[in-house]
Amino acid sequence: MQNVTRRQVMDVLGATLAVTSFFSPLDERREQLEQIPWVESAAVMRFVRTGKVTLLERTPGRLSVSARNRAIDNTGHIMEIPAHN
Repeated sequence: MQNVTRRQVMDVLGATLAVTSFFSPLDERREQLEQIPWVESAAVMRFVRTGKVTLLERTPGRLSVSARNRAIDNTGHIMEIPAHN
């Protein structure tokens, strides 16, 4: 992950990890992950003893320089540039 933080992901999945993953609403978790500005798409899968989360981050196409740097991806979605970049 380049721009999505572990904390952002764990904020979404925390409730899932606290209960048996068999009862976790995977579609709801996927939709919540896709609300993170830098996430283009997410997949959440359930296996017998574990789960798997795959994220595809947005790729910035153009940067605008201002008091608040922002990136624009190839679909026109505007994202804030994380402080660590």
